[in-house]
Amino acid sequence: MSKTKANSGVVRFQNAGHILFTVVFALVMTLMLLAVLFGAQVYRMALDTDVRSGQIRSVEGFIASTFRASDTYGSLGLTQGPEGLALCLYEDEEKYTVTYIYLYEGYLVQENTVSGYALEPESATKIAPLSSFEVEVDGNTAKIATSEGTFVNTLRSRGDS
Repeated sequence: MSKTKANSGVVRFQNAGHILFTVVFALVMTLMLLAVLFGAQVYRMALDTDVRSGQIRSVEGFIASTFRASDTYGSLGLTQGPEGLALCLYEDEEKYTVTYIYLYEGYLVQENTVSGYALEPESATKIAPLSSFEVEVDGNTAKIATSEGTFVNTLRSRGDS
C-alpha cells in the first residue's frame, strides 16, 4: 500500500508540472497575440498617416500645376462658388478662359470655362474628397486652407514686361 501512495504522489507532481507548463504556454501565447494586435494597430496608424499625407500632396500638387499652367501676372481671382469662394485662374491675359477650383458636395472640383458664364458644378471634374476649402488671394499669392492642410502658392510672373 505504501507503494501506491508513493506512486500517486509522483502522478500528482507530474500533473502539477503539466498544468504549470500549460498555464505558462497559454500566458506566452496570449502575450504574443497581444503583441501582434498592437503591431497591427501601429501599422494601421502609420498607413493612415501616409494616406493623409499623400492626399494633401496630391491636392497641393494639383493646384501647383494648375498655377504653373496659368502663370500670368494678375491671373488669380476669387468668385462665389456653390459652397464658399472659388479660386479663379485666368489662362490668358485677356481673362477670356478661366479655370475654377472650388468645393462641391464634399469634393474639390475643377471647372474650365469661358469667363462670364455661371458655374456648372455638376459638369466639373472631381479632384479629391475634402470637407473644407478656403482660399485667400493677395496679388499673385493664394493661401489655401483645406481639411487636409494649409499651403501657399505663388505665381512666378511679376508683371515685368
